[in-house]
Amino acid sequence: MSYNSVLNLIEKKVEDLGGKITNRFKIIKGFSMELSDEYINTFNDQVNKLSDLVGYKINVEEDQTMHAY
Repeated sequence: MSYNSVLNLIEKKVEDLGGKITNRFKIIKGFSMELSDEYINTFNDQVNKLSDLVGYKINVEEDQTMHAY
């Protein structure tokens, strides 16, 4: 399964849970999203299962401030 296919499946899972893709990144091949707190555990479980299926780690991180120092 190609990386883009996996990314599309994850984006669909966000939308299926009532979330919204707020930004897509091209350089790092990822996206930011808004998802209700009540669905975060369900989403993470689904992504972990997909990660096991495709054989590589899929990172899901809470948005936070980045520092360059």
